[in-house]
Parts: sequence; C-alpha cells; structure tokens
Amino acid sequence: MRWIFVAIVGTLLAVSSIWPSVASPAAADCEYKLGFKLLHDLIPEVVGVCKGDETHNATNGDALQETVNGLLVWRKADNWTAFTNGNMTWLNGPCGVESRRNEEAFPWELTPGGPCGPPVVLIVPPPTRTPLPTFTPTATVPPTATGQATPQPAAPTPTPGEGSIERSGSSSQNTSAFALRGGDYRVEWEFEIHDEFGDNCIIWIHPTDDANGFGDLLLNEIYDEGQHDGINRIYDVAAGRYYFEVQGCGSWTITISPL
Repeated sequence: MRWIFVAIVGTLLAVSSIWPSVASPAAADCEYKLGFKLLHDLIPEVVGVCKGDETHNATNGDALQETVNGLLVWRKADNWTAFTNGNMTWLNGPCGVESRRNEEAFPWELTPGGPCGPPVVLIVPPPTRTPLPTFTPTATVPPTATGQATPQPAAPTPTPGEGSIERSGSSSQNTSAFALRGGDYRVEWEFEIHDEFGDNCIIWIHPTDDANGFGDLLLNEIYDEGQHDGINRIYDVAAGRYYFEVQGCGSWTITISPL
C-alpha cells in the first residue's frame, strides 16, 4: 500500500475548514520528533509551528500531529511521512520531498517500488462501453397441415440480478469476504469520526486470493470529527471473492452495488 489522499465528492466537510490559514501561536509545551521533525525542518514555512504533541492510533499505530497550517501524518503500514493543509500534500518519500494536490498521486505511491515522476490525477473516467446487441423476437410459426403448431424451445429462465452487499464495523479491521460476479460497481460509505482531532480514513477492496495484499484504494483522506459519506466507482472488476480493508474511519458502513 502507498500513501494517497483521495478527494471524494459528497457531503464531506472540507479539511481546510479544520485548519484556518491564519496562524495561531504554538503551544508552549509541544515539539516535533523523529520523522515529523525532519519534515518540518525541510519545509518549516509550509508545516508551521506545532499546536500540540503527536498522538497515536492504538489500533493501527499511525501518528498524527496538528500544526497551525495543517496536519502531519505518519502511517505505520508503509512508513511514509506526509503533511497536508487540506488541499495540498507534501510527502517525504523515496524521491525526496514532493508536493501534489490531494486528488493526485505519484507513480511510486500507486506501485510499490515505482519510479519517480510527476503526479497523476486519480479520477479515472469509465471505459467506453460496447453497445448491447439488438434483440429480434422469433416469428410465430404457422400451424402445420394437421392443425398443430410446431413446438418452440422454451425461453431461458432469466438470471436474477446481483444485489447490494453491505459490511459494517468499527475502527480498523478486515471485513468478511463476499462474492462479486464481475463488471462495474459503485461503492458507498458512511462513517462517524469520534476523535476530536480528526482521523485518517482509509478503505481498500482486496481479492481474497491475492497473496500480496494489493487491491484498489477507494478512500484515503483526513476528516474532522463528525459524520461523513462518499462514493467511488470501480470498473472491470473480475469475478471472485473480495473483502474490504478499513483503517480508522470510526464507526462505518460500506455498500457495494453493480452499476
């Protein structure tokens, strides 16, 4: 996995509202340590002074520290340190300190061991669809000389459509597995952040037979305390069994439905 902040359209509260642009005095007893200190020292004017000491998520081990300009984040899962002001993200990664918009990602974030390069936009348009074939009804066969109609093959029984699948939970965990027939899907989520300092909510979908644990990243964003929801779409999903990996997000519900 790699550190990616994805901008999701929905009724989400803007992160920028958490951290006003006007700097406030730093707390007298706070300080930066280790990776947070290193990133601050590299871009001190961007990060600004601290507002409190770093805190840790007891479930996933992530570290957070609020500053007058935004939020410092260290993820234990991939060991990258980043700073976000709600619109832009600065990462101290394998290519040095780089900045990008929250709806973008660097190649090395998307692919483990990927190359250095300019960021790419994460919003991918749906693929071009092939038109469905036109259905031509079979003409009625006239009766034979004996007055009996020629028997016609019975119409196939329609296959029931694939319904919605829902999983719910609290904080960081992997959901139980579920089966998908394949195709294009809409994924919706609702969650409530209980931490007054906010939290980093991350949602992945993984195939159960993927030994490497890589899947599609659906959401990776920092939210303030309160209720949030969002939508993402995934295309050309192969038939098989899958599960959601959730990190943070407080109390959450995820629903996946065919498009």
